[in-house]
Amino acid sequence: MLDGRSALGAGGAPTPLAGPSAFTLEAWFDAAGPNLAAPVGVPGFVAYTPSALQLTIGGRTYAVQASDAAHPTGLAVAIFDPTTPFGPPGRYGVGVIQNPLADGAGIVADFTGATPGFAVSSGGLVPTTFTGYAGVGVSSGVCLVGAPGSCQTLAVTPIPLTWDGQSFALTFGNYSDDAPGTPAYAASIAAVPEPGTVALLAAGLGAAAACAGARRRGARA
Repeated sequence: MLDGRSALGAGGAPTPLAGPSAFTLEAWFDAAGPNLAAPVGVPGFVAYTPSALQLTIGGRTYAVQASDAAHPTGLAVAIFDPTTPFGPPGRYGVGVIQNPLADGAGIVADFTGATPGFAVSSGGLVPTTFTGYAGVGVSSGVCLVGAPGSCQTLAVTPIPLTWDGQSFALTFGNYSDDAPGTPAYAASIAAVPEPGTVALLAAGLGAAAACAGARRRGARA
């Protein structure tokens, strides 16, 4: 769940969430294309630009701006395979990151397994279920003072949303949760009926408590 350290509001003025709020984030991709957000150049890490991205929270489903060269404040889908140099060895990371080259605002959850195994080197998205939730990191933006992993000050960059023709802004708080066995987040990649498309589903299913050391606090650039 997102908590009161995150905020959502109309007109570009986010209001802190009243309390723990369950959410579902879904992204759709054209499986015929590479969908790469940018050539990140980090072993075991890839960021994808979805053709459509939506957030359901508080009974509303918002369209989310996807990240690309023209929209750096949008969100890209981020996947880390077990070979990545960031985070605990052998874990997968799945989530969303704003401006992935700069390691901007986002949410990335760690998982201890995947069925089938997922590797960035495999060259694309394949139907996968990530298992064994092992923590999540949430970040409000790029590091301004210090360095990722020991950052002292983070930027706060709103993420553009729309609902019923209105503009909204979502900001994330800064916290991490390392609670093995707590089913707070789930993620999967599933084929959908439309020809040539793949959907990635990342769902927040439980409360996230504040404690130190999740993958989102590590350097990625």
